[in-house]
Amino acid sequence: MADAPKEAPDPAAWLSDLMKEGQVPIRETEPRPTRVVKQGFNWVLESPRRRKAFAYSIRVLLIVGMLGLATAAIYPELTNAGNPPVQDPLTQQATWTIPSGNVSGVVGLVTGDDMIEGNFTLLGPPNGTLVFYIVNAPGNESWTHLVEHPLYESAPLTHMWFNFTAPLTGNYGFLLYNPNPGVTEEAILTTVYFSSLPPA
Repeated sequence: MADAPKEAPDPAAWLSDLMKEGQVPIRETEPRPTRVVKQGFNWVLESPRRRKAFAYSIRVLLIVGMLGLATAAIYPELTNAGNPPVQDPLTQQATWTIPSGNVSGVVGLVTGDDMIEGNFTLLGPPNGTLVFYIVNAPGNESWTHLVEHPLYESAPLTHMWFNFTAPLTGNYGFLLYNPNPGVTEEAILTTVYFSSLPPA
């Protein structure tokens, strides 16, 4: 007849025995603070009622501690969920007044593979046109200089929708040029930044 399988020893058995009827040994060579703590612990263990209250207190502390750790782990996510994300400077809508021969628009950092989408509309005067440029703007060049070597140049238009994906990370400009002599034009330019990365 085969022997019954033995149960694995309980690593906390010493603590269970101590809580039932044990006492903590106190050595005279131990520092006084250690002896005081052990004497207090022995006082708790002497009475079944105090042992039971102590056991319940430890359980409550463990539960509260675990709840505290869980709350600390998820609280930042809960508090940030309702906050609106910081708006990228290339996500905007603005009205520009552009004198003859001048350039206006927005310039900002775009991460490679991210996309800028937008449109412009000429508000006035009638019969005016604007030329739309997308330029690489690595430094402090004047916008008039930047449009001499654009990544994209449109025909003279009164309105246009555009969609640009940055080939590399860098500063890019989305500019409107007024080619009409002696005429100041007003236009509204809208740009929206779309990240290629999934939301965090």
